[in-house]
Amino acid sequence: MEILCPRQLCGTTEQWLAQVDLATDFSWQSKVQYDLFQSATTIQGSVGLWNASVALAAPENGWRLALIAKNLGDKSYAINLVNGTNTVTRAVPRDDQRYFGVNFRKDF
Repeated sequence: MEILCPRQLCGTTEQWLAQVDLATDFSWQSKVQYDLFQSATTIQGSVGLWNASVALAAPENGWRLALIAKNLGDKSYAINLVNGTNTVTRAVPRDDQRYFGVNFRKDF
């Protein structure tokens, strides 16, 4: 009795169209005094900011699509505090509140 077998029983071909990139970062700033005269109203407490992203990328084709999240802890902070006569003026950055977005990049 003769048994016939194919040379290759089964095979798979895997071709990925994109790679997945996961990224996160955390930055910390200790207490800051914004006034040269050391006013108690211009002290900002310590702040920690956490950002994250998930991206699909095809480096050989030169594109990257990312979902981003900034200030995940929703920590409000200022980049400057100025003491006035009856008030303190607070300058805030874009990242003062949590936000989400999409970023697309194409290299030519």
